[in-house]
Amino acid sequence: MKVGMRVISAPSSTRMSSVPPELTLRPPTLDDISAVTALLKRVAEADGAGWIDEEALRGWFTHPNFPIAEDAVLVERAGEPVAYADVYRGGDAREKVWGDLRVPPEERSGAVLPQLVDWMEERAGPARFRLEFSEHVGEVRAELERRGYTPVRYAFEMERDLDAEPPVPHWPEGVSVRTLRAGEERRIYEVDAEAFADHWDFTETPFDEWRHWHMEDHFDPTCWFIAEGVGEIAGISICRPEREGRPEVGWVDTLAVRRPWRRRGLGLALLLHSFRELRARGRERVGLGVDGENTTGAVRLYERAGMHVARRSDTYERPSP
Repeated sequence: MKVGMRVISAPSSTRMSSVPPELTLRPPTLDDISAVTALLKRVAEADGAGWIDEEALRGWFTHPNFPIAEDAVLVERAGEPVAYADVYRGGDAREKVWGDLRVPPEERSGAVLPQLVDWMEERAGPARFRLEFSEHVGEVRAELERRGYTPVRYAFEMERDLDAEPPVPHWPEGVSVRTLRAGEERRIYEVDAEAFADHWDFTETPFDEWRHWHMEDHFDPTCWFIAEGVGEIAGISICRPEREGRPEVGWVDTLAVRRPWRRRGLGLALLLHSFRELRARGRERVGLGVDGENTTGAVRLYERAGMHVARRSDTYERPSP
């Protein structure tokens, strides 16, 4: 649509606020990756969360189920990026849409923030629409609450220093650990889905999408740890040798234990094994993300492994249209 001389290629919104004449809204392209990465890093430094690097952003912009030309928008002033937003219809549950809003502090009191929320709500349509953001971004919280959004969940990023060698893991009887074997990806995908099927608001991710998330950015099969017992996979720890934008930090992407193997100490053993392996690769710290209300006691498990809460993010949901 056209707003004065400023062009937005996405559909118009009847709630769209007036765009200040000095701003331009347009879809980002692959040529914008460096500039958008710099913007997102600046927002991350201000909020203490949401780190990213160019490799991770390229993986996102080329995601097979993310139409960047329709579902992402870049705000510019005099040709310089000043804010970014997108919406994502993850998995097969298209009635749920997630929004990602990145606005630096100096832009949060002006027209940019409400403009982008208008845009995201239009792109989300009648779906259940949610945004997750750092607990420190009070301006975003205030804007959403003004619109009637309510908090529905919170999550933590937890970390542990690796300056000292983590304890040796104690494996349940009959369990051994190894790394990923070629051609085993779909079985690991099935274990991942099975282990999280009872998670809050679970939506199964299609295999091609799961593969893209786990096997494109910073993929290292020697950092995938598979616990086997009695001829079957009992649990998995899918790790990345470094966190996006934080090369000194190793990352546990997924820690999953199948239901028949729970409450035997396998989760803690996988976690400690992962810590030791990441430390051996020179990582100074290790981190992971966890649902703050996880029903399997994950937060307590991570605390027993020496981790602490480093950051919190909150999820807000729009009232039903």
